[in-house]
Amino acid sequence: MEAVYIEFKHKRMLLISRLDEKYCEFLPHMDADILVLCNNLQTDIPAMLTRFNASRVIADGSMYPSFVRKIETACKKEGIRFHSTKKLGFFSY
Repeated sequence: MEAVYIEFKHKRMLLISRLDEKYCEFLPHMDADILVLCNNLQTDIPAMLTRFNASRVIADGSMYPSFVRKIETACKKEGIRFHSTKKLGFFSY
């Protein structure tokens, strides 16, 4: 797993650039306000969303459209707000 945890303006952000599916189940549960995903993660998206309990997910522009669609669909199913920087540009809160 390659990730960075940041707290900024009372927001907890977790940026994940690599997360192998076989390791996801061993990670601790973590609350993150914003989960930023990049580099076409090879993982079980619903399990990852549950594991990190994010209220918003951002897919950066490096991801293939098929991965972005999978993440967006999973977010809608879980009631999590979703933002694609490839479609909508930069994210500001």
